[in-house]
Amino acid sequence: MFIDGQPFYGGFQPGKDIERELLGTTKKKEMESCENKNKFESSKHEGYASFERSIADIKHRQRSENFSEPEAQFADDLYATIVSLLNLEDNSLLSYYTALAPEGMPDTALDWYHGVDAFFELQKEKGMVRVTIDASMRDKDIKADIFFKIPPDFAYKTFPGDKLSEIEDKIYNNTLRALALEIIDKMNKKSYN
Repeated sequence: MFIDGQPFYGGFQPGKDIERELLGTTKKKEMESCENKNKFESSKHEGYASFERSIADIKHRQRSENFSEPEAQFADDLYATIVSLLNLEDNSLLSYYTALAPEGMPDTALDWYHGVDAFFELQKEKGMVRVTIDASMRDKDIKADIFFKIPPDFAYKTFPGDKLSEIEDKIYNNTLRALALEIIDKMNKKSYN
């Protein structure tokens, strides 16, 4: 069986699981009533919400209150690469947020309706700029500012201290740098919020 062009193995979607490992996940959304909870958990995605409302919801649902230390190793390495390339002395000026729901939960409104898996916000003197990212192993219509196509054989670090072969490590670091430079370029071209 296929869902959105990806193989579906009874709850396991290889592409979505890799996205979660690379970018991290939000906290589970709490539902107030049992009736809504059962309906919510059996759904493929959350109900529609505007872009700004979806952003606010995602900010509220992060697993950590420290937005400068992403939970997922790849996201953390990407964050550190951006901080380094920007020469940020105060890394609290850069925030990272994941919009991916935990396994077994419906997709977030930001992911499902607005095509955003994660985003960075950089506070500058004139205001804040936000860059959205959509990561996928397949080609698709892009709504986010940046599309990161995950190569099918991409070797990545899941935990601090994970070791890759010399060539895998070089590819990993080159991928991080290229994505970080693309994010920084987009930050420099965007207007302030």
